[in-house]
Amino acid sequence: MRIIFLLLLTSVCSWSQEHHDEHSMGEHHREYKHSIALMLGHSHIFQGRDQEGAKVLNLPSIAIDYNYELSVSWSIGLHNDLIFDTFFVDRHLSSGDEEVLEREYPVTSVLMVGYRLKHFWLLGVGFGGEFAAGENLLVTRIGTEFEFPLSAHGWELITGINYDIKWDAYDVWNLTLGVAKKF
Repeated sequence: MRIIFLLLLTSVCSWSQEHHDEHSMGEHHREYKHSIALMLGHSHIFQGRDQEGAKVLNLPSIAIDYNYELSVSWSIGLHNDLIFDTFFVDRHLSSGDEEVLEREYPVTSVLMVGYRLKHFWLLGVGFGGEFAAGENLLVTRIGTEFEFPLSAHGWELITGINYDIKWDAYDVWNLTLGVAKKF
């Protein structure tokens, strides 16, 4: 499954290597370099576990993201998520073994690089960590976001879909919706 997502990302990124001029991106993205977003989300964990056994977990989360636009097409940012729960997952080790792993209110911080396909559509990839009591995990994130301007003063409605690969542990789908302020 992870290889499929990495291949998909590679093909989409190579497909998206088209030229964008500043006029095609619109005035909204030229006047601001920074943005901060606050989003509410759902984290979907397919390797979840409860007292009865394996279970898909749907947990509430919040995201606070900062981005800096390097150019019309490229950005870099720090994306931070918090899952509001303590939960258990079936941990899949690279050796083929499995164990139950407890995650207590984990915080994920990922350094992201984004590429703007259209003035409202971004693709991103990043690396970072998930931090929780007991053990920290290495994370790779692949995601996409859609931005919808709300005003001429830099406010946007933003929605995103991310897939987090927690290496030697478990994977998470994140669906988010929130607001961003560009400045």
